[in-house]
Amino acid sequence: MIRLARINELEQALGYRTTEDLLKQYLRRLNGFLKRTVGDRLIMVNGFAVSSLDAANHAFAFYRNAPESEDDILLNAIVAWLGTNFREGRFSFSWAPSIGLAHAPQHGSDASSILSSAGFASLDDSRPLTTYDPAVADWQYRQQILMLELEASLRSDDMWLEYQPKVCIRDGRIASFEALLRWHHSEFGRVSPEQWIPVAEEVGLIPLVTQWVLERACRDFARLRDRHGPDIAVSINVSAKDLARKSFPESVIETTERHGLRPENLILEITETAVMNDTELARNSLLSLSQRGFRIALDDFGTGHSSLGTLASFELDELKIDRSFLIDIMTYPRRQNILRVALDLGETLNLDVVVEGVEDEATAVWLQQFPGLYGQGYYWGRPTRLPDA
Repeated sequence: MIRLARINELEQALGYRTTEDLLKQYLRRLNGFLKRTVGDRLIMVNGFAVSSLDAANHAFAFYRNAPESEDDILLNAIVAWLGTNFREGRFSFSWAPSIGLAHAPQHGSDASSILSSAGFASLDDSRPLTTYDPAVADWQYRQQILMLELEASLRSDDMWLEYQPKVCIRDGRIASFEALLRWHHSEFGRVSPEQWIPVAEEVGLIPLVTQWVLERACRDFARLRDRHGPDIAVSINVSAKDLARKSFPESVIETTERHGLRPENLILEITETAVMNDTELARNSLLSLSQRGFRIALDDFGTGHSSLGTLASFELDELKIDRSFLIDIMTYPRRQNILRVALDLGETLNLDVVVEGVEDEATAVWLQQFPGLYGQGYYWGRPTRLPDA
């Protein structure tokens, strides 16, 4: 299967009629090239080497009656031809083709299933040719099922929040709790956020998830306050997709007010990637919330690509140093110096600094040399679910 990734882009730029005419020319040339290159090993369909499923997807098939090394030479030649810019009149451009390869009968017992397998493989645009991998297809199936059942899981007991404390390292006082979303799926068991959050962002479901977390965290806050005092805070993670919604600040304000929280009781944790995704819109959303008294934390600092200028332009209250900074921190002075630079940055920007991933007493004691530093990690407490009210 040959997938032409730029077909929609070209239709918008050149118009449907022009793109259609250029595509016909391209397919005629591809048809002739395949006949010359593959020869009598081609499986012809109505006299043509190429069959079009739609404007973007085009298939061809051939018999594997030659040594594998010859097949490799053949496929390399096809990849090279497809990688050459298409030239017609004053136009010269790439269709951005990617090839998905499926073998019969391993990847399908009939034409429909083989085409489906090849089409799935062609979706991988990180390389010019991808062979169908059943393991990848199983992963894709898993993602599809998770997204189809996400909303139902939010309405059931399959999803819940666990809370991990953030403490003042000097005296162990709990300053806030981070709300962490957990999912136990009926078919796949415990599903970590890394396995499904990116997909939910991609398909547009993450605002629904964030609102659910916000509602649940606000609902649980009364019990956290009763146990830890009125100055306790709770933090939730916010996606770049949330910041891209103009209604997001109003939603946060309405929800917290409805549950009786003061703005300073809620911390919104954003990643460097979220900040960089749309800086102007993100800046406006965060500024609006900051002006109302909500605290803003930059999560996983050190793993993204934000510049110091970008950080300085955002209304931030807290900097969370990624756990990777602590790897072998007790052994290598160079790593200690790098951490000191990160801590100095937070102090320069007048931010509260939290070190994530503190797992043992030795690290916690070593960090006590830095005044005003906060920590989060298994040493002080694992994420736990609140007991039923």
